[in-house]
Amino acid sequence: MDTNDEKSITEKINLAKKGDKKAFGELYNLFLMPVYRYVFLRVGNKDAAEDLTQIVFIKALKSIRDYENRGTSPLAYLFTIARNAIIDEYRKKKPESIDESKDIPDTENATERLSERNDSIRTLKKALVYLPIEQQELVILRFIADLSYKELNELTGRSEQALRQALSRTLKKLRYIIKHGDK
Repeated sequence: MDTNDEKSITEKINLAKKGDKKAFGELYNLFLMPVYRYVFLRVGNKDAAEDLTQIVFIKALKSIRDYENRGTSPLAYLFTIARNAIIDEYRKKKPESIDESKDIPDTENATERLSERNDSIRTLKKALVYLPIEQQELVILRFIADLSYKELNELTGRSEQALRQALSRTLKKLRYIIKHGDK
């Protein structure tokens, strides 16, 4: 994200903190798909992901006045809300298994690239289930949600170096799982 985008987002956040619904709507449109993708990959069900994504934005709207810009993307804030909403949902009921037949929605129009991406995501989803939840979340946040190590640090409280090492070990494990299965 370039500096002008960051300034624009900061301005929208400041307006939303003052009660400007239009500014919050623009933030919603900007961050909807990354939040939805994150939630979908965590819960594996389209309907549940849509419901939880709406819960995330409702909670964000209610708490926007308390939001503090710490120099990271607002996505880190939204992913924290999403993670907590998912945990709350898991506490209520046993999670459903991931439906392999469903593709993750995307805004790209290139059919071939979308098909390749969805094939890669299906392969990744199959392999991710063999990893502990913490490792699954690290992969999703870093590569699907595209958070930087700085943003991951803020979200998890782990040092950037520790995150890099953990991700390196996790990717090595994932490559093995994809190549050999869970043996």
